[in-house]
Amino acid sequence: MKSSKKSFIIYNIVRFWDFVCRKYGESLLGALISRLVTCFKAGILWRFLTHDGPIGTTWGESRFYRALQWCLDLPAGVLARVGKLSPNGVVPPLCRKLCAPLLGVMLLLLLVIPQQHWNNLYSLVMVCGILILYYLSSLSGEKNKLSLKAVGAWPVLFLLVVLLSWFWSDSRALGTRYLAFAFTCAVLVLLLVTVADTEKKLRTILRFGAAGMAVCSIWAVCQRIIGVAPSAALTDLSLNPDMPGRVFSFFENPNSFANLLVFFAPLMLSMAIFSKKNLERLAYLAVFLLCAFALVMTYSRGGWLSLAFAIFVLMLFVCPRWVPLVVLLCIAALPLLPENILSRLLTIFNFSDSSTYTRGYIYSAMGKLILLNPVFGVGIGADTLRQSVQDAGVYVAQSPFVHGHNLYLQLWAESGIFALIAFFGSLFGTMRKGTRALKLQSVSPLLRGIVVGCISGLSGALLFGITDYAWSYPRIMVLFWFLFALLLAAIRIIEKEAGNNA
Repeated sequence: MKSSKKSFIIYNIVRFWDFVCRKYGESLLGALISRLVTCFKAGILWRFLTHDGPIGTTWGESRFYRALQWCLDLPAGVLARVGKLSPNGVVPPLCRKLCAPLLGVMLLLLLVIPQQHWNNLYSLVMVCGILILYYLSSLSGEKNKLSLKAVGAWPVLFLLVVLLSWFWSDSRALGTRYLAFAFTCAVLVLLLVTVADTEKKLRTILRFGAAGMAVCSIWAVCQRIIGVAPSAALTDLSLNPDMPGRVFSFFENPNSFANLLVFFAPLMLSMAIFSKKNLERLAYLAVFLLCAFALVMTYSRGGWLSLAFAIFVLMLFVCPRWVPLVVLLCIAALPLLPENILSRLLTIFNFSDSSTYTRGYIYSAMGKLILLNPVFGVGIGADTLRQSVQDAGVYVAQSPFVHGHNLYLQLWAESGIFALIAFFGSLFGTMRKGTRALKLQSVSPLLRGIVVGCISGLSGALLFGITDYAWSYPRIMVLFWFLFALLLAAIRIIEKEAGNNA
């Protein structure tokens, strides 16, 4: 009896939703939104999103690119000559085949190793090991090149500016270990774009990532069941007396865990939408729901808003006509949220909240430090920045200064205005290539899902960057660039297939 009653309710909800969607599609509002979308696609912003600038178009022909590509190809060229002199059987092809699965294993380990057992050297050792394997594949006698051209000009310029900031650093000793983090991310992007050159390899890496996201989200749920003690260091308990402890899974800090969820949850949702196999679709949907539930339990206000924005961006790609209706329904549903979640959300606008209040002092200190050296910055690394803030005497709050709590202020203060420009060029330039790639008719569902999901996740990360500095944990920084590299790899495959079909 209960089962039939439940089925009857679900049936009527589905009928009502179908009625609302149909009426919206036939309504004046629906027609107006369609017209606005058409005008947007004909406008300047859409042209910016779908056309390369002069830096992107001249990158592959520049002398700097050719010189850098020659340096990267030198080990492969030497090993290829050695391979021609003495054939090495099955070892070189095996080295090449192992690279993509090993990148997937690396992604899985980044997601599931507890922070207390994590060492930032692990990611460096893993990318260097995979790079060596890739070079060894040239012993077959065929020189396997790294695809620097597919990475693009802006990411290379960003890396160059960040590396140069170490030379003019206020404290090179403090910034040295951050060079290793930058090198790790750079090699990771270059490797993934080169190695994941087929849909099958991308799917392999993605499945490892989905497994990792499922595991860390399930552990967050277990933490909620077991219970996490509320921490005054993470929450203003006077304004949130009924709020439980914030889950953090394997990542020690709930805000860092929330950043990770914002990165990859939209990708899981996108794959659930675009996958053709029902089992695969259900699996990705289950992982997304786990991620969303885990994000709610982090009680990260910036994380909630960032994931909402990421899903908004995803909807612009998938079903733009329904965006206004869904936004209105979400706003109408706000009063239905549990009281502790709603009160936590409303503290965003409460400037007596200790987190919001302290950020005012932090942002003021960052602004003053930037004005002292706006062009070149104080040097790479959060340790260098902390020391410079202390030496300059620009921070006056009682709580300790850890980092800038803003990705963009942190980048500007560390490496100067050119690093910030190159960072925006890297992100928006790659997103532009992604939107342009989606216009091609031959794009497979897998690649379309990856491009849409990565753009959505990066959009959410950019919004989160306004309120937090996720890269304070280098492990999270590596995962950010992992997502970026997945987008580049998908774009490269789309462009290669389009060239073959032309």
